Amino acid sequence: GTALAALGLLGSSGRRDPDLAAILGAAAGVEHSRAPVTPDDIPAILASLDRADPEAGARLFTSPNLACTGCHSVDGTPGRVGPDLSSLGTAQNPEFILGALLDPQREVKEGFMAWEVVTRDGTAYQGYLQGEDTATVTLADHLTGTVVRLPSGDIARRTRLGSLMPAGLLDSLGREEVRDLTAYLSRLGRRDAGR
Repeated sequence: GTALAALGLLGSSGRRDPDLAAILGAAAGVEHSRAPVTPDDIPAILASLDRADPEAGARLFTSPNLACTGCHSVDGTPGRVGPDLSSLGTAQNPEFILGALLDPQREVKEGFMAWEVVTRDGTAYQGYLQGEDTATVTLADHLTGTVVRLPSGDIARRTRLGSLMPAGLLDSLGREEVRDLTAYLSRLGRRDAGR
C-alpha cells in the first residue's frame, strides 16, 4: 500500500530515519494480515530454496513497492545508494543474504556505512564519508547527490547510522516471496544461474 511505497522511497532516497521507517513499517503491517518473516523463519526458508522461483524473486526485486533498484544495481554499474549486487551469489551464501535482507544492520558492506553529520548551525547531512583530515570532513550526501566538504570546526556531532536500507522493508512479503527473492539474489553472478 501507500505506507509500503513510502518506506521504499525513504530507503531509495539515501536518507535514514529510523523513527519514520518504524511508523511506515507499522502502517504497512496493518495493511497485511500475515505476520512478517523473522530470523526465526530462516531455517525453514533455507530448507525450501530448492522449490523457489528466482524469476518471481526478480520481479519482487524490481517492484516499485520494494524499490530495491532505487539503491542497488545488478548489471555491474554502481548502485545509486547501495552496493552493486551483480555478483552477490558468488560472494555470499543464501543464509547470509537472507539474514541481511531481514536485518540490514547485521553486517554493513565496507564503504557503505552511513553517517549523519550535524553542523553547529543545526544543518544535518547523511551519507558516506569520502575522506577526512584535520581541517575537513568530506561526505557524499545521498539526498542531494552532492559531495559536501565541511570544516571540522563547524561540526557539532557525527553519528554512525549503519546501512541506509530500512528495516522492515520485507514485512509485506510472505515466506515464499522472501524465499524467491533470496533465491534470485543468491544466483546473481553464478554461471549456473540459468539452470
